[in-house]
Amino acid sequence: EIDKSDKKRQMLMLRQKMIVDLQELLSFNQKQQASAMMIAQMEKRINKRLDRLADKLAMTAEQQEVIRLLVSTNLKEYHNEVLLGSTIEIDQRQYMLEQVNQLIPNILSSDQLAQWQKIQDKRINHLAS
Repeated sequence: EIDKSDKKRQMLMLRQKMIVDLQELLSFNQKQQASAMMIAQMEKRINKRLDRLADKLAMTAEQQEVIRLLVSTNLKEYHNEVLLGSTIEIDQRQYMLEQVNQLIPNILSSDQLAQWQKIQDKRINHLAS
């Protein structure tokens, strides 16, 4: 049986290969359309996650705006990269996550921060299993 990290690595490699193969088949316009679609889907997933986090932490509109601005800024940085045919790598996603993790303690109340820590601990335990 394949362990979880090996399975994830294999899936990422397959995804990367599929994207490279697809890039070879598409015209320039199709590549741009596909990249724009990928970015839109990524933004949709991120916003959905942020909405769930905001609900769990009972975040104010101002707190949500600060986080959304940070994420939006990061996505704009990578927007041109994706449009040029590259994909957002795991390191880049991890960097965005780390930025949010660094920002969160500065904008949350003590109760929210305690809840955030519980969410993080649960996530870490899930990833470790």
